[in-house]
Amino acid sequence: MLKRLLIVLLLCFPVVLKAQVILPAVNAKDLLYVVDSVKTTKEQFNAVNPKDISSAEILKGEAVTAKYGTEGANGVAIITTKKFAIAAYQQKFSMFSDDFESFLTSHGKDDSQFIYVVDGVQVEKNNSESYKLNSIPKDKIESVTFVQDQPEGSKIAAKIVIVTKK
Repeated sequence: MLKRLLIVLLLCFPVVLKAQVILPAVNAKDLLYVVDSVKTTKEQFNAVNPKDISSAEILKGEAVTAKYGTEGANGVAIITTKKFAIAAYQQKFSMFSDDFESFLTSHGKDDSQFIYVVDGVQVEKNNSESYKLNSIPKDKIESVTFVQDQPEGSKIAAKIVIVTKK
């Protein structure tokens, strides 16, 4: 079932799949399942709507065992939903910009009217946007600047400029 789910995700849906190790012979019942940073059952994992997925990963190795303990020794299947990824990057960026936090709070956490620019490159509005923004480590962020100088009548309310440490 897990192999089928991952194949469907890869072929049919715009999902970012990162795998440190491809596990062709892994027994799915031996995997640890994680959805939005919470350990779950295989059934809960399989119940996630593919349209809600921001990223899916299958990880195995010493780093995974160090993070998840013996439960992760046979590999970890991880799903991050779009809703979770968006909330995570919003919280992360809010730590660097009070203006960003204030605007989000006053607009019900809706950032659809923002343009995000990371190191001078605009992040395109597509299904992997939340993954790209969420994957920036907090300790690699140098600054987050909230710029509200968009032309009047623009559908874009603000530009969020993120500069990462080199």
